[in-house]
Amino acid sequence: MASGFFITFEGGEGAGKSTQIERLARR
Repeated sequence: MASGFFITFEGGEGAGKSTQIERLARR
């Protein structure tokens, strides 16, 4: 589960990656 969504985030640059993860963590 974590690896699956982590790979998707890695595809992004870097900005926004933390934001996306934070939003998911807040869910």
